[in-house]
Amino acid sequence: MRFIAIVLFLTNSLFTWAQITRADSIKAAQYTITNLELNTKYEDFGTTYMGKDKIVFSSSRKKPGINKVWKENNQPFLDLYIGDVTPDGQISNIQSFSSD
Repeated sequence: MRFIAIVLFLTNSLFTWAQITRADSIKAAQYTITNLELNTKYEDFGTTYMGKDKIVFSSSRKKPGINKVWKENNQPFLDLYIGDVTPDGQISNIQSFSSD
């Protein structure tokens, strides 16, 4: 199940990337970059929407009872998380994407 979720996540990311890289699909726009409350000292990246109000992302944040770290950066291994997108753009109710 976890493998299938990761494959779907990566496939969706590739299609998203392909759409963004098309020069004719990028219009002049204004962007606001905001530091979200969910940011941690760990690596949080690779977002994709799941429906209209959920977001899935990868993170190396610590999980209770798991002490394994990757020796290259001394951070926990990556895992997938899901959260609710609030009307103001924050992400709340963050939990592990998989049940294991």
